[in-house]
Amino acid sequence: MINYVEVGIIGDFVPDLPSHIATVEALKHTADSLSISLRTSWIPTPSLANSSVGNKLMSFHGLWGAPGDYISMAGALNAIKFAREKGRPFIGTWAGFQHALLEYARNVLDIEDAEHEETSPNAPNLLISKLSCSLVNMDQTIKIQPDSLFFQTYGQHEVTERFVWNYGLNSKFKDTILNKSLKISGIDQDGEVRAIEETNHPFYIGTLYQPQLSSSPDKPHPLIVSYLEAALDFLKTTKTLDH
Repeated sequence: MINYVEVGIIGDFVPDLPSHIATVEALKHTADSLSISLRTSWIPTPSLANSSVGNKLMSFHGLWGAPGDYISMAGALNAIKFAREKGRPFIGTWAGFQHALLEYARNVLDIEDAEHEETSPNAPNLLISKLSCSLVNMDQTIKIQPDSLFFQTYGQHEVTERFVWNYGLNSKFKDTILNKSLKISGIDQDGEVRAIEETNHPFYIGTLYQPQLSSSPDKPHPLIVSYLEAALDFLKTTKTLDH
C-alpha cells in the first residue's frame, strides 16, 4: 500500500542552481510541516519527449514544472499536458509557468506555432517574450485576484514575491490565452500577468515568480502548502478507488 506522496519534478536537475536547490528544500520542509511522507523525483525532459510519457508519470500524485532551462521543450510540454488533462495537482514556477502557457496555447487554443523568445527569437508568434524591465533577483508586489484559488490560499490582496527571470507572457496574447478556463490569478502594478490557474482542474497553477525562494521551515510558502495538500488528496482518492 502506498503511504507517501510522490512528486515528480519536471526538469533537468542542476546541482548548484539555487532555484533547483530551493525547490527540493521547500518541498521537504513543507511536507515535514504537514507531517506528510514525501518522495521527490527529478524527471529529465528528454525522457518525456516520446509517446510513453503517460507511463512515466502515472505513479506521481503531483507534478512540478521546475524553474530553469529545459533541455527538451517537447518533453516539458508533454508532461504539463499530462498534468492538465489527467487531473494531477500541478505547480509551474518560472519556466514551468512559461511552458504551461505554451502548452495551453498550442493544445487548447490551437496556436501551434506559439514559441518562446529565448529559444526561438525569430518566430512569428512569440507567446513568451522578453520583459520590458528585468526581474532578475527582484522582489515585486503582486495583486491577487479576489475570485481566485490564489486569494483563498494567500488570504490577502497583495503579496511580495521574488523573481529571477527576464521572460513572461507577451502582453498582446493576454486576452487570447486567458479567455477560457485558464484565468489570471495575479498581476503586477502595471497589469502584467504573473500568476495563472486552471479553473477546471483540482489544482493547476503557474507563477512567473518562485515561491520556493521565500519558503522556509518555520514559514512554508502557502502555495506550496496548498499544492502538497492537493497531492495528498489525490493520493487518498487513488487509494479509495483502489479499494
